Amino acid sequence: MGFSIAFYHMGKFEAFKGRFLRYKGGEEHVVHGLDADRWSYFEALSILKDEFKYDGMVKLWWKPKRGRMDRDLRPLVTDKDALELSGYAENRKEEVQIYVEHVVSTAEPIEFIEAAVVDDNGGQDEAAAAVNDNGGHGGAAVDADG
Repeated sequence: MGFSIAFYHMGKFEAFKGRFLRYKGGEEHVVHGLDADRWSYFEALSILKDEFKYDGMVKLWWKPKRGRMDRDLRPLVTDKDALELSGYAENRKEEVQIYVEHVVSTAEPIEFIEAAVVDDNGGQDEAAAAVNDNGGHGGAAVDADG
């Protein structure tokens, strides 16, 4: 028998009329016949990856089909959340909705730490000395005379 989930993805959450929350844009895909005994948080991620070709970071939220965004929207982060979702769907014989929120990753700067190469006699290698004399910018030191 199983239960059904409507996945909403490729859209975004936004405020509506200043006080309501809505999911704008994107697509809806309904998956029928999900088995509550096999349902988990990772099963939801697997559906996103296999069926909808997702490979980035996402956050998942769910609510009953007749529920309101501002009152009934719940995070789907753990298997405990997934069990709550499947229990609701099976007990009420009602489709639930999962909303996919894309997590935008930001690049973190990597600081370059300058290192000097030391030879066996305790002195700096000539190439490392040239880089260090040039302010660590990777270019060769240029002699002012030539």
